[in-house]
Amino acid sequence: MEGDLLIGIILFFAGALAGFIDSIVGGGGLISLPALMLTNMPVAMCLGTNKLSSVFGSGTAMINFARNKLVDWAFVKWIMPFTLLISMVGAYIAVYVPGTFLKPLIIVLLLAVFIVV
Repeated sequence: MEGDLLIGIILFFAGALAGFIDSIVGGGGLISLPALMLTNMPVAMCLGTNKLSSVFGSGTAMINFARNKLVDWAFVKWIMPFTLLISMVGAYIAVYVPGTFLKPLIIVLLLAVFIVV
């Protein structure tokens, strides 16, 4: 029980920090995804949970930016088909690639993004 409470507290604060960072500059998944992976959930479930939570945060931020006329809609229209296609490929990979291969790959990719950004 104590372990579950501690994990819940860690996930709460990691999610709050990730949401704050994600709404400003993006990249909140660099915080929330490793936190979710610490729970030993299946990797695909961590990815799905992370994506669902980021939809709400990104959606809220997008509405605020759009209301303030800070969205380049021409660019959005151009890039959206590619974003949808690559997102579908990524989701397919997350569901069908074994977690034993996917987890180390995600860790390496997160480290690479962290270093580059």
